[in-house]
This record gives sequence, structure tokens and C-alpha cells, in this order.
Amino acid sequence: MNKLLATDLDGTLLKNDKTVSEYTINKVHEMINEGHYFVVSTGRPYFRITKILKALDIISDKIYCICNNGGLIISTDGSNVLYEESMPYNHAVELIDLAIKYDVNMLVYQRDYIITDHLDEHVTVLNGEPRLKIIDGGKEALKKFQNIVKVVYNGTHEKLLEFKSKVPSEILNKYNFVFSGLDFLEVNNKTIDKGVAVNRLAEILNIDKECVYAVGDEENDIAMIKAVKNGCCVSNANPKLKSIAKFITLSNEEDGVASLIDKLILKPKIMVSACLLGDNCKYNGGNNLKRDLVNDLKEYNIIKICPEVFGGLSTPRIPAEIVNGNVINKENIDVTNNYNLGASIALDIAKKHNIKVAILKQRSPSCGVGKIYDGTFSNTIIDGFGITAKLFKDNDIKLYTEDNYQELLKKKS
Repeated sequence: MNKLLATDLDGTLLKNDKTVSEYTINKVHEMINEGHYFVVSTGRPYFRITKILKALDIISDKIYCICNNGGLIISTDGSNVLYEESMPYNHAVELIDLAIKYDVNMLVYQRDYIITDHLDEHVTVLNGEPRLKIIDGGKEALKKFQNIVKVVYNGTHEKLLEFKSKVPSEILNKYNFVFSGLDFLEVNNKTIDKGVAVNRLAEILNIDKECVYAVGDEENDIAMIKAVKNGCCVSNANPKLKSIAKFITLSNEEDGVASLIDKLILKPKIMVSACLLGDNCKYNGGNNLKRDLVNDLKEYNIIKICPEVFGGLSTPRIPAEIVNGNVINKENIDVTNNYNLGASIALDIAKKHNIKVAILKQRSPSCGVGKIYDGTFSNTIIDGFGITAKLFKDNDIKLYTEDNYQELLKKKS
């Protein structure tokens, strides 16, 4: 079943230096490749996240982002607007008048521009922003602009708290006043918040409510965390979010969103001997297909291996068994190096995919788990491990076979 994950940017997906790690980018792409929806959900306008979307390599007309705290739902390539809402002009004027009355600095946002009469040390993040307009005429001049999507008051956190305490209750109740950071108090229409937008997008994409996830760190993410079935936050989040989050992941500096994707979104990974899945890589050119196993593992992301093939042996090949720790084929040729190479390659793949569990072909000189043939080619079974199975065991990979993998499924349920 497809899932949707909506994530905030600053303090959540982004590290403190505003970058995204390669590890997180890879997890995002794993998620998308499995058919899930990865959605950036931010207070920023669209034009201020395009560099991040490019860094994530998710520019597409089929991948969506939520901007302006929910006021805009747009494809990441900017070609497809699913929803957009501006602020009524008289509402924008009312909010500008508040800034004038209480002498608070402010920014007004249109879809394609940020406009202000003043910049200070609290908005250095906008230095060099080409779509920033600094106008003359004071805050009164801001009233000439139409199609404002949101208003942001800025200053020290203490000053903004003092300002908010002075705003009449009827105005506080008329809009959504939320902090997106200590120095920014954002105001949107009452009909706009990230939670409404995430659920709207999930409905458009026909995603079941049980499969909608959201993660954030600040006050403007609270509505999103509350609105979805699976609200999450990073460990560096505002305590208000921690008190309502169903799941708390690692911090933004520790790739918390990637960890969440790995644990809650992606199918669990499992490594399986390719012959059990029907690949014709058995010594005689056939396979050991187990249809029940294939059906039972539908909820897993399967990583297939055949160590013999990895080690350079042909299919078909001369059968081989373990004799005194070495692998000798039926023509008395030592093929231990091939088996060691194949095991090493299989372990490298397991580490790359962070594999914790494997289902291996029982009795194989590569994959036998606890039971192998005795080296006489007489179908006599003894206790022992195949070359790959032993290497996996020594590296703390939990091993199952086609005979007992149901134990794994019971643990999962």
C-alpha cells in the first residue's frame, strides 16, 4: 500500500547548515522508487525551495510540495498547481496595520516575491534573495500590494511574544498565528495550515488515511502533526510537538527524516537466495523455487543473492561440497576461492542495504544454515554452515532457511 510522508524543511529535513546528506537523499529516492509519495511541506514560498528540490533530485510533475504553510500545493517542477489560496486584501491590510501600531518589522509574501520596508539581523537568511523587494515609504506602502499569501512578523522572540500578547483576541482567533522559528511569527488565513494541505493532497492522490505520515519541528508544524494518522517529530523539536507526536525520530543533524523513512515508510529489507525465488542459478541450471515463500514475502523488499554466480562460477556448474573447510567440486577441483569471493560480495551487498535478516538455501555449500552435505556426494547431511552463511552469521545477520522462515513471519506479526 502506498504511503505519503510530508516533511518540514528547516530544523527537520535540513541540517543546521541548510544542507541534506547523501544518505537522506538516497532514502528519499528509495521511498519514491517503492511507489510512495515524498512531500516537502514548508512555510517557504515555492521559489525559495527550488534549490533544495534540485539537491534532492526530485524535480518532477508527479512529485508535489506544499508551500506557504499550506497555501500552495504544486508539483516540484512548478508546472502543476493543485491548490492555491491568497489572503483577502482587507485581511492583509489589517495585519499590516498591526505591525504599524506595535512597531514590529514584517515581511509580506506574494507567490513570487517577498516584500518589506526593512531588513535586520533576524532575516539575514534572505540576503541575496533575488525576489526580495525592499520598498520605500514604510509599512504603509505595503498596502499597495495585492495577492498576498501570508504575512510574517520578525524580530527577537521576546519582542514577538510581547507583540502577540497585545494582539486583540478577535484578531488572534481570525487567523493562524504560528512561530516557524524563534524570530518569525507567521500569519495565514484560518483556512490554511499544513495539516489541511497534507490531507487535501492525500485525498487527491487517493492515499488511505492510515498511510499518511508527517514530520516537523516547530509550531507551524503542529497542525500537520495533529491532522495526520501518523504524526512524527525530530528529537530537536519544540516540546509542544513532542507532546503530541506518535513517533519521535533522530534529530535533523542525525538524518532523522531518513531514519523515519527507513523504519516507517520503506518495506523491511530481507536478503534471499536467488534460487528460492525462481532464478535458474542452481548447479544443474535449474532453481529451487518456493512459491509459498515468494507469496509470504510480498511485504518485504527482497535483495537477491547467488554467491556462486558472484564468485564467477558458471550456471550450470559441477556440484561442490565442503571438505575439511574447503569447497571441492565433484571432479576434485578446489573452488574455495570462488566461494570466498562470492561470500565477500554478498556481504558487501548486505552491508550496503543494511540487511539484518537473510533466508538462505539449506544444505548449500554457500548458503547452508546449520546443515550441509558431508563432502562425499552421497546426500549425507551433517551439521555445519556454508561459506556465505558462516560469514553472515559472523557479521550478526540473522539466518533462516526455506524450512523455518515462517518463524520470521510470526515475529513480524
